[in-house]
Amino acid sequence: MTFYFIFFAIFMLLFEFGIMRVKAYFYLMNFFWGRALWDFFIACMCISSQAIPAMEITAAIVFLIATIVLGLISCCFRKEEKLRIDEDLAKMEKLWEERMSKLQKAKEAAIAA
Repeated sequence: MTFYFIFFAIFMLLFEFGIMRVKAYFYLMNFFWGRALWDFFIACMCISSQAIPAMEITAAIVFLIATIVLGLISCCFRKEEKLRIDEDLAKMEKLWEERMSKLQKAKEAAIAA
């Protein structure tokens, strides 16, 4: 289980640093309700083992509290969240178009050569 926790921690860090590829692939994490579900999943993983160390119980409690807080934030700030997500989508789309145009130019240059 420790491997999964390390992998999920890296994933969460990449997402929080704003890596667009991670935000595009794991779209539900852009929403507070998605993060609440994710935190609930992590809390369930913490308490699912047969022998539960005290550290995992503490982590599960923290993640369950985060689930409640993120759920409340999602309910209270739904409009603001939608505006933020729309801005992020526009950024991702612009970045995607720039990359596609660069690839197209490189492809045309390779064909011409």
